[in-house]
Amino acid sequence: MLILRSVRYKYTTMSSFISINYVNLQEFDDALNGWDGSSYSNARPLIFNRYADTISIFPTPDESATGGLKFLYNQVPTDITALIDPLSLPLVYHHTIFKYCMMQASMLDEDYDPAQLHKAVFDEDMRNLMGFENVEQNATYPVITVREEDM
Repeated sequence: MLILRSVRYKYTTMSSFISINYVNLQEFDDALNGWDGSSYSNARPLIFNRYADTISIFPTPDESATGGLKFLYNQVPTDITALIDPLSLPLVYHHTIFKYCMMQASMLDEDYDPAQLHKAVFDEDMRNLMGFENVEQNATYPVITVREEDM
C-alpha cells in the first residue's frame, strides 16, 4: 500500500460507513498508554494509526461484522518488465505519463522544441491532477435564492 486515504467502519445495524480519524503514532501512544493490552474495553472505533504495514484501530470494535471495514488507498504500482505490460495506475494518469515519456524521448533526441511543448502540456496535466485529488465531492446543490425583483 502506497498511500492510505481513509479507514471506515460499519456495523450490521448501520446503513453506511463512518470514517475513523487518523492519529500519528506518537499521539496514539501518548493519549492511549496501554492501548494494545486489555486496559480498555471494546467499543465503536474512533481512531486509527498506521505504522509500517500495520493498521491499528482503537478501540477494538465491540461487534463483529463481515465487510465491516473499508480501506481507501493507493496501491504501490507494479513493475513494468515488458513493453506490453499494462500500467497499474488509474486511467486518469496515463495521458500524463505518456506526455512525460514524449518529453524525455524528445530530450534524448536533442529535439528541444518538441520537448518544451511536451513539458508545458505535462506541467499543465500535473497541475490539473493535483487539483483533481484535492477536490471535495459535494452531494448537495447550492441554494438558489429568488430575489424579489426577479418575481
